[in-house]
Amino acid sequence: PGMLLVCRKHSQTPWRRYTESAHLFSSLTPESTRTKTTQTRIDTESTRTTTVTGTENTTQKSETTLNSTQTRATDLEEAEKRKSYAKLYHERNQEKEKEYRRKRKEELKLYARAYRESNPEKVKKQKQEYFVKNKERFVALRQKQKEKIVEELRENAAQIKAEFEEALGVKAIDDWYNFSKKHVASVPAGKRFMMYISFIEFLEALYPEKKWIPGLFQ
Repeated sequence: PGMLLVCRKHSQTPWRRYTESAHLFSSLTPESTRTKTTQTRIDTESTRTTTVTGTENTTQKSETTLNSTQTRATDLEEAEKRKSYAKLYHERNQEKEKEYRRKRKEELKLYARAYRESNPEKVKKQKQEYFVKNKERFVALRQKQKEKIVEELRENAAQIKAEFEEALGVKAIDDWYNFSKKHVASVPAGKRFMMYISFIEFLEALYPEKKWIPGLFQ
């Protein structure tokens, strides 16, 4: 009716009558309808903005994960390179290191010998004090080493008997009464045995079937 009223009231051109009628119709539209339309447009724009922001965040997370993976791979490669370089350096300088350690060991021996020769009484006293302080530990270690030597002699009795009988010229079991601890220690393999066990213990380990009489030894 508003449109008809305007058209009848004003005798204007058709286009002007149409635009004025449209303006009048919009002015007659309720305020709540215009507010809802505006709010719908705002909500649509907000949804678009949220979608774009979410997409950007996802892209940033993907880039961060990719960068961290690449960094980790680079660190592993660097570690492998360092290991290979260290191994190569060790292989190239192995002989030099051995020679340096040998010379250093000889120097320390010379220093220790010079100290013992210049302070014999002091060194002797220090040894006695150290032994008294650690006597129980030394006794336990010596007993353990003694048991180990006896077990080795029993396990390899045939081979060790043949070696010592050939080196000392023993032809019969009773010929051992003519020898002593010094004779056994003169054989290269016997020096280690005589450090921990006696001469009779050595024979008992090699000849368990023989009963040895201590008074018959020279």
